[in-house]
Amino acid sequence: MLETEVTYTLEFGGKLYIIEHVLARVCRETGEQALLPRSSSASRR
Repeated sequence: MLETEVTYTLEFGGKLYIIEHVLARVCRETGEQALLPRSSSASRR
């Protein structure tokens, strides 16, 4: 897993939010993303 910044999209209340520069771990083989806890809680504010 590679720790890097990604762009995260979130649909909430019928609106689409695009959040850039979110820290995540990304699998080099599959591209699967796992947001780091610090980043995911900050995006909910």
